[in-house]
Amino acid sequence: MNHKIQQLFDLNHKICLDCYYIVSEFMGDAEGFYYSAMDAMRRPDTVMFVATNNYGIQGFVMGRAVCIENSRIGKLEHLYVTRRAQRSGLGGRLLTEYTNWAIAQQLSRLQLLSRVTRQAFAFYEKHGFVRVGLGNAMQKTL
Repeated sequence: MNHKIQQLFDLNHKICLDCYYIVSEFMGDAEGFYYSAMDAMRRPDTVMFVATNNYGIQGFVMGRAVCIENSRIGKLEHLYVTRRAQRSGLGGRLLTEYTNWAIAQQLSRLQLLSRVTRQAFAFYEKHGFVRVGLGNAMQKTL
């Protein structure tokens, strides 16, 4: 199924609620996501891309630019795809949009904390991320 990916500049209640339902498929604190996402989108350093089709939002990616040790990096905070759209390439397309945004912002690398699943680690490794340290942190040099 064709998905249209677009950057959001204003996160309204309806869109955030649709993303809330996607997050609730995978983790218990979807309510925490809702409020943190609404707050994050008020900051100029945050970006969000959503993928939609005829059924509505099927996935999204959210992150921000931060300065760490005199280096501007991208913090990938959320990437979720509905169960129905998984393994369709949509997650990779969303990650590519976020990566292209980070390159345009002249960020030096991307960092994330992945949920500890083999599937998540395999997905990010396939897209050029490497594990950092002993925990679930990963990064990709741009």
